[in-house]
Amino acid sequence: MDFMFKLVLQTTLDRKLTAIAERHVPQLEGRGSLEQRYSDSKDFFETSVWALKDMLKEAYDLGQVDRGYTTIDMLRKHVSPVNGVVMRYGDRVFVSDVIPEGGFCAYVYRFVGEPKPNGQDHEQRLSLETVADETFPDSGHAIEWCFAQA
Repeated sequence: MDFMFKLVLQTTLDRKLTAIAERHVPQLEGRGSLEQRYSDSKDFFETSVWALKDMLKEAYDLGQVDRGYTTIDMLRKHVSPVNGVVMRYGDRVFVSDVIPEGGFCAYVYRFVGEPKPNGQDHEQRLSLETVADETFPDSGHAIEWCFAQA
């Protein structure tokens, strides 16, 4: 895996962790990152234990995705609600999402076992098959790359 691709994956992970935190800690909304700001009022917040539990659960699910095993439901939770795409195509699932530096990434997953009929496969396990080593100008081009892999 080349350096640029690793950087894109790390930046995508940072963005996703920030999004998880912003959903559960209102004071973080609009902060943009979880980087240290060297100020107690900007770096320390009170939060509930149930919000902490929910954040940890979402981060765990994200780790499952990064390990290569996931479900359609988990993928949908971790792509951008506006620009992300999770799409079933036969025995595969195509994923595209926007990345912070600009552009879109693309992933192809394959069902583990026989896929269930449409509408019943959202909790069936998927295995990561391939990841684009390039970025795309929009989700259409990213999904086009996914079709070329199928």
